[in-house]
Amino acid sequence: METALRGPALYVRIVTALRTAWRPVPPPPPELDSDVDNLPSFERVAEVVRFNLLSLEQAISPNGGLRAWLKLNVLLAIVLAVPVTLVVPLITLLLGGFVTWTLLLTQIAENLLRTAVVIFGLVLVVVLTGRIIKAQFTSSRRR
Repeated sequence: METALRGPALYVRIVTALRTAWRPVPPPPPELDSDVDNLPSFERVAEVVRFNLLSLEQAISPNGGLRAWLKLNVLLAIVLAVPVTLVVPLITLLLGGFVTWTLLLTQIAENLLRTAVVIFGLVLVVVLTGRIIKAQFTSSRRR
């Protein structure tokens, strides 16, 4: 899977990164700050909320699977967000230019078609007028 110049293929690197990210480690049991009674009220509320969230995580996933799953999803979000933020604007710019060019080409084709129709009409009028004049001239000579 490795080439001499470029290293492992992109999908191999992605799979390796995903396997590395998925390593559930049991979180330590949550502990409340021993000095919680002396903290200001806002910090006390934040400490109690932190303790409750860590207790909930411990109850839901004592082996650390939830935390590993969140890390994996954040990694996937970053892996997908970086190309999207770099490539999508470029594709949008290119497609916008393509739309402009196709509109211009459509306008050119329409103008050429109108010009051809007008020229054909003028040629037709000139030919018919010439035939009518010729017919009038030959009929007046016969009389």
